[in-house]
Amino acid sequence: HLARCEYFTVDRMQGSFADVCDDESFTSLLVLEGSGTLTQGTEKLPVQKGDSFFLPANSGAYHLDGDAVLIRTRIGTI
Repeated sequence: HLARCEYFTVDRMQGSFADVCDDESFTSLLVLEGSGTLTQGTEKLPVQKGDSFFLPANSGAYHLDGDAVLIRTRIGTI
């Protein structure tokens, strides 16, 4: 965790990972370095430095494949 309190959690993510957008929070992804592919359901999006993605709460599982460095922000603690 880069920061965590009762209101939000901010994590630095690197490389490939999988996560779930549950009904507790949206997820914000900010790409700092690198590139990859963000997949949620059947949708695949290219990811590169400078991109920002907003995944609504309760939108389900997603995963990132590649060598990107990201900041992931969620409401609440995880």
